[in-house]
Amino acid sequence: MEGKPELAERVYTFAARFARTQDKAGDKLIPKLGRQMLEAPGSVFGNLNRMETLRLLSTVAGWVEARNFRNLLVQGYMQDRDEFAGALYRSHKLVSFPVQIYNGLTEYVRAPFEPTANDWPSAIREKLL
Repeated sequence: MEGKPELAERVYTFAARFARTQDKAGDKLIPKLGRQMLEAPGSVFGNLNRMETLRLLSTVAGWVEARNFRNLLVQGYMQDRDEFAGALYRSHKLVSFPVQIYNGLTEYVRAPFEPTANDWPSAIREKLL
């Protein structure tokens, strides 16, 4: 991306936001939901397995894959242009993963309040991505 500072900034911003989204969901949001459900905090994988059981997370394996790409993008380990382009393409496909988590958690938490949830945040449509 030499000579294209705007593109470099967009890629950096994408990688940073992708990483923060997953970090906040895994470190803050999912454990907080567990506490609200009066469940004892568990390990990261324990929490993720619980979310998978509740069908709020499609697969723990998908989470791990997204986490690996998060690490590659943020840490900047890749030097090969083709490898980097492939990782960016794959991470773009993984953007739907945090959207699924957001939509699943939103629906799960909103369901008990449905009659009064008029101003509740709406789901993110994946077509926008």
